[in-house]
Parts: sequence; C-alpha cells; structure tokens
Amino acid sequence: MGSILVAKCPCGFEPEPIFAGGGMMEKYRTICLAPALCLRCESIVTANYWDEDARCPHCRGRVKFYGDPNLQASKEGVTNSLSEVFAWGSDNAKRFVLSDKFFYCPRCGEFKMEFRVDLPWD
Repeated sequence: MGSILVAKCPCGFEPEPIFAGGGMMEKYRTICLAPALCLRCESIVTANYWDEDARCPHCRGRVKFYGDPNLQASKEGVTNSLSEVFAWGSDNAKRFVLSDKFFYCPRCGEFKMEFRVDLPWD
C-alpha cells in the first residue's frame, strides 16, 4: 500500500498531494513513485525512483528526488534523525526514504518545506 504525501512550506507553497510508493498494483517491485524536484521547471513532481532516467512528466526535464541529502536540512532539536516520514522498498540499495527533516522549497528557495503522510492509497 502506498501513501498520499502532502508538502507544505511556511511561505505558503503547498503543491498537489503526491501519491507515493506503489499501491497494490502488479508492478510494486518495479515502481516506486516518489516526490522529486524538476531541475528544469522547478516544480515538485512524482516520478519512479527506480527508473534510472526518471524525468518530469510535464517538461521531460531531469529530476532530483527528495530523498537526496542535497535537498534536505536537519531540524534543530530533533534528536532522532532516523525518523522516517515515508519509506518504500525492501532492498536497501533501492529503498526510498523521506526522513523527518526540512526540504528545499522551489517557491522560496529555503529549506523549510515539510512532508507528511496524509492517507494510504492502493
């Protein structure tokens, strides 16, 4: 079962909900939908983390997934940096993880955006 993620930044940026993971579809071993930043149009999109050539579904630009440490900043006062908001995949080499951190916001350019799980999806 996948999760519906919501992202929110204090600047007011709140993109459409993100259907992450793979639900219960047949291809759950080859599809890991995850939030990503399009490097061309600077929007948050959903792409297959396990696709080596993942692209933005809107402009076909390259994407960087929000599991990348370069799009994350630690929260002050958080003692357990291993806390996960969302994770998908059983193989550690292919596992996608969103930790409880701040993330880069494409609207304001600050590392203040947060992801939260809203609901499960199939």
